Amino acid sequence: MPITQQLRLIEQIDRLVRLKSTGNASELACKLAISKLILYRLILIMQEMNALIYYDTEIHSFVYDQKDVFTRGFDPELEYIPYYSIQAGKLHPN
Repeated sequence: MPITQQLRLIEQIDRLVRLKSTGNASELACKLAISKLILYRLILIMQEMNALIYYDTEIHSFVYDQKDVFTRGFDPELEYIPYYSIQAGKLHPN
């Protein structure tokens, strides 16, 4: 899957997580028209990028552990922009 498509899917997951309307993994995968395996890989990528995401059984949605913990893009407040490389199929901060 091209990286641009992965980023678009991560943005969609992020939006649904913030709205607390993901449903369970099967429902979220269906909303995104992807397999559960791809969904879990994307969530793993998000977690490796410091998104504290988990499934809340009370509200039946994936949620963030803290408010607004996952951002993508450039933040003018940051002096250092982390750089990630892919090695053996996993993201590694450099």
